[in-house]
Parts: sequence; structure tokens; C-alpha cells
Amino acid sequence: MSKQIVWSPSAESDFANILEYLLENWEERVANQFIDLTEDILEQISINPRQFPLI
Repeated sequence: MSKQIVWSPSAESDFANILEYLLENWEERVANQFIDLTEDILEQISINPRQFPLI
């Protein structure tokens, strides 16, 4: 059973800032790869949260 992931306001801001930086300084393809990688990791976390310890 998948767990719900809740982003903190700080995490949402960091993610938006990273995307903004990538779009300003790199190709759109790089930003899309970052989004895809983030979505893949979030899916893994939701399926098996113990795989990623809290820090």
C-alpha cells in the first residue's frame, strides 16, 4: 500500500527554485529529466518509505 507524501513549504519552494534555475540556465530537457527523476523517487518512497531514512 502506497503512503501519501506531503511536501513541506520549504521543500516546495526549493523544488520550484531548482526548476527555475534549470529552466534559466539549461535546456528544458534537463528540467524535464529532473522532474521525471523526482517523480520516480517519490513513487519509490511512497511504496517503500523505509528505503529512505529520515534525515
